Amino acid sequence: MADSPYLHFPDDYWQVEWRVNGIWNGILTYCFPHGITEDNWIVAPEVYSTWFNTNGYRADLCVIALETNDDQEQQIGQQILNWCTDGVHNYQQFYCWAIGTKGKFVTFYAFDGVNTLYPLGINAAGHIVRDAAVNPQDITDQAGWAFVNQVLTAIRNDPQLTAARIANDDFD
Repeated sequence: MADSPYLHFPDDYWQVEWRVNGIWNGILTYCFPHGITEDNWIVAPEVYSTWFNTNGYRADLCVIALETNDDQEQQIGQQILNWCTDGVHNYQQFYCWAIGTKGKFVTFYAFDGVNTLYPLGINAAGHIVRDAAVNPQDITDQAGWAFVNQVLTAIRNDPQLTAARIANDDFD
């Protein structure tokens, strides 16, 4: 595994939200290439939690700043959960992968489609699993960058590996 491309970015670089959002927009665009057909991925920089607000169009991925302040991982997870449950409450059940970032640290989540957000980890076999004990990963070091690559590659290579399957431990 190659070193993180962000290895030499100074710590103060990660204190500015638009830079962090730009980094993640770039990572997602690289990992999930855009196209002009329905089979291609979409990275949407602004997405509402209800289909009503988006006229029924879906986004495969979205990059959205939910709030900006000094929140820690638990508060970021709660913001994501609130966004997801707002969509369920106002429209219908849906499943969502989510990425919570704070500077150079990232946590991946799966929403179960109803009311629970699960932190994700990688097991010994290299599969994405629910893991409440997972720590936020530092994308500037090799282990954190490998984790990011492993999660995003698994999602890209198996689009049917839904957040619902992960959230419900359904790997068969």
